[in-house]
Amino acid sequence: MAQQQPRRARQPHDGNPHRAQQPHDNWARYYDFVYQQTYGDLYTTFNENTEDVCQRLINNCPAGKNRVCVLDIGAGTGRLAIPLLERGHHVTAVEPSEFMCDEIRRKLARLDKPLHNNLIIRQDLIQNVDLPSQFFDIALLLFTVIAYITDKEDLERAFKSIAGSLKEGGFVLLDVPRIESFLQPQVYNRRSMERTVSITKKGDDLYLYRETCEGVMEGEALRYSDEFLLRRWSDEDIISLCEENGLIRNTNLDRMLKNYFRGMGATYYLFEKTE
Repeated sequence: MAQQQPRRARQPHDGNPHRAQQPHDNWARYYDFVYQQTYGDLYTTFNENTEDVCQRLINNCPAGKNRVCVLDIGAGTGRLAIPLLERGHHVTAVEPSEFMCDEIRRKLARLDKPLHNNLIIRQDLIQNVDLPSQFFDIALLLFTVIAYITDKEDLERAFKSIAGSLKEGGFVLLDVPRIESFLQPQVYNRRSMERTVSITKKGDDLYLYRETCEGVMEGEALRYSDEFLLRRWSDEDIISLCEENGLIRNTNLDRMLKNYFRGMGATYYLFEKTE
C-alpha cells in the first residue's frame, strides 16, 4: 500500500482557483467506499431503512405512490436519489460539491435503464437555489445536512424556500444531529484503509470537522484530508423554524423513525405542509 502513488485531490473543472471549497470535494470519489468500509453492514442497513421510510412517505402522498416529485437536499453521491429514480420518481438533487454531483452522474450512467430525464441536479447551496413553487411532494434533509448550514439567516432562507416549494400536504423528512456526541476523536483501522475523524468545538455552537484517510480502493492508493465547519442546531430551533413556515410536525411515523435510527447520533422528524 505504501508504494502505490495516491490519487491527488481533484481540481475544479472550471480551473478557477477562487472557487469556494465545499465539504467532501477532496474525496467525493471515495465517499461511498469509505463509509462502507467504516461501518460495514450498519451502513447498508441504515441506507435501506432510509429508503424504506421514504417509500412509506411516498405511499401517503396526495399524488399517490406511482410517481412523486422529491427534493433531495445535500444529495451527496445520490445514495437516495438513485434508488428513488429507479422506483420511477422525479428527483431534484441539490448538492453544493461539484465532485459529489459528478458521482451522481457516474452512477446514473451505469444504470441499465436511462433515467436522466427524471433527474435535475442543482449544484448549489440550498439557501441559494430558486425552487419552483408548490412543486414537490417530499423534501429530504438527511445525513446531517442541517449541520452544514452554519448561518442563521441562511437556515431561515433555506426553510422558507423549501416550504414554498412543497405542495399542500407535502412532507419534510429531516434529522437534527447531536454533534456534541461525536467529540471524541475516532480512528477506524480497516484492512483497506485507516481513517481519522475529529470534531472540536469552536464556540457559539460551531464545530470544526477534520478528517484524514489513507488506504487502497479498487487496487489504487487513496489519500485525502478535509475540514469544514458544522453548527449544532437545537431541536427547538428546527421545530420552531418549520412551524413559522407552515410545516407542522407529523408524529405518525415517530415510532418507526426511532426504531430505524436508534443510536445514529441524530433525532429524526417528519413535518407536513399545511395551508
